[in-house]
Amino acid sequence: MLVVMADDASSGNEWHQDGRGAADFFVSYVPADEEWAQWISWVLEEAGYQVLVEAWDVVAGASRAGVVNTGLSLARHVLAVVSGEYLRSAVAAAEWQAVWAADPRGLARRLVPVRVEACELPGALGPLASIDLFDRDGDHAGRRLLDQLAAARCGRARPAHAPPFPTGSRPPGRGAGAPGAPARSGPEPVGPDDLERSGVHVQVGGDLTGQLVVGSHNSLLRSDGA
Repeated sequence: MLVVMADDASSGNEWHQDGRGAADFFVSYVPADEEWAQWISWVLEEAGYQVLVEAWDVVAGASRAGVVNTGLSLARHVLAVVSGEYLRSAVAAAEWQAVWAADPRGLARRLVPVRVEACELPGALGPLASIDLFDRDGDHAGRRLLDQLAAARCGRARPAHAPPFPTGSRPPGRGAGAPGAPARSGPEPVGPDDLERSGVHVQVGGDLTGQLVVGSHNSLLRSDGA
């Protein structure tokens, strides 16, 4: 049973009152993933965010098109609940493509894919980093969702505490020159003794003060190209 409380008008869901839409998140999903959409919305609202989601906001007398258009146009971020069914839906494609077109480089992180199945993100969704909730229990999925959305909202995922000093993490014996170390991809450094042994002479000074002259036999090549 749906219970409407008397103070719902002051609940912070401004889009119900004046149509401006102050939602932090609009949840885009297909009917097959409504359970995921409701779970995601619940986690976010419990954390203090304002969420617009069809399952809760398209009530009697409301226009579905109006709710969706408000969410796509005015919500700060649109969460695409991505599954195989979502990717096969022309309606869902129209929703996420409209949001992507307004922020194709992802600078405002307006479109955030939230994968609930292990499916490949196609087309313009492909370059966008996703939040993956599948193969996790509820507690881990909830923490991951909130942590990554907090980073998306501020544009950075700097840790709250200093990372540990990286000691002892590299396998032993893999440094430069160690047995089994990979061969250098570039030439070895060449010193003056190597040049002398090969008949190449190095001269600095004279009228070339501050310039390096490399000569081989009777020919000299000045470093200034002369």
